[in-house]
Amino acid sequence: SSVTTSGVHAHPTGELALAALHDAISRCSGEGSFIAIAGWTFIPDTKLVSGVTVGDALRAAAARGVRVRAMFTRLPLLQTPAGTFDIAKVGTNDGAVAFINALPNAAAIHDSWVLHHKFSILGTQQIGVHHQKIWVVFDGERLRAFCGGMDIHPTRTAVDNPGALAWHDVQVEVTGSAADDVYAVVRERWNNHPVKPSGIDLVPVPAGPAARNQRARVFTTFGNPAALGGVNGPAYPFAPTGSKAIRQFLTHAIATAEQFIYLEDQYLIDESIGRDLAARMPALRGLVIVMPDDNSVNGELHQAGRRRKAALAPLLPF
Repeated sequence: SSVTTSGVHAHPTGELALAALHDAISRCSGEGSFIAIAGWTFIPDTKLVSGVTVGDALRAAAARGVRVRAMFTRLPLLQTPAGTFDIAKVGTNDGAVAFINALPNAAAIHDSWVLHHKFSILGTQQIGVHHQKIWVVFDGERLRAFCGGMDIHPTRTAVDNPGALAWHDVQVEVTGSAADDVYAVVRERWNNHPVKPSGIDLVPVPAGPAARNQRARVFTTFGNPAALGGVNGPAYPFAPTGSKAIRQFLTHAIATAEQFIYLEDQYLIDESIGRDLAARMPALRGLVIVMPDDNSVNGELHQAGRRRKAALAPLLPF
């Protein structure tokens, strides 16, 4: 998307992000409003605010006539003639999809439209997923969009759970033109999806006022079918050669930083990013990197410690 004038607010905790989502949902009433969610996981019992779960809020909104749409990842599975197996032990979103579809005036997609699969004598294993975590709420007048790393999941919040340590992540809320750009990402995925419910499209809506005057731009990542070993159906019509816009902007931001860089990363295993950071260090007053320990990601990555060491090696002289 292009650079736009928008309202931008970062929610650095699950409690703050989910409370803002609750506020947005509470303002919706009637068929002129809608809620659209794209997520990695979704647990209806997740508390938005004390005493109110996301399931409660969506049921109440649907009862007020609000349209609810959701697209949840079909998590990586091994499909064989003998059945389908959750080899990654990450669970499924079957319950999440069923919950949304049971609401009045609601529809959900269990999304497995990914480009990357692995084929073997055992069967077909889905490797790729969409990792977008987007919530969009239109109350009939204003579009509010939330994007970042926040799942609607109890691990993201300690509401009504004293002493619990919620996982850290950040969700950014945007209004104005940037909200329209975030919504366009979900709208394009939904409207082009091969298993989209018949006759149910996401339509453009006026973004409404930005509330603040900040410059914002929305970036995406989509796979390039020409660069992958397996292809499930045609390329995405909205990204026929893929998109690495997030990566390109990150590289640009590092190369043009003037004072300092603060970086939070779950994995930090990309050697080229380490080289980019090292190349910019002489121009900076400081660099701060926050990441979890190796053991927290070893279950998801092979050789996490070795790969992290290689990514950080260029920074050792500093």
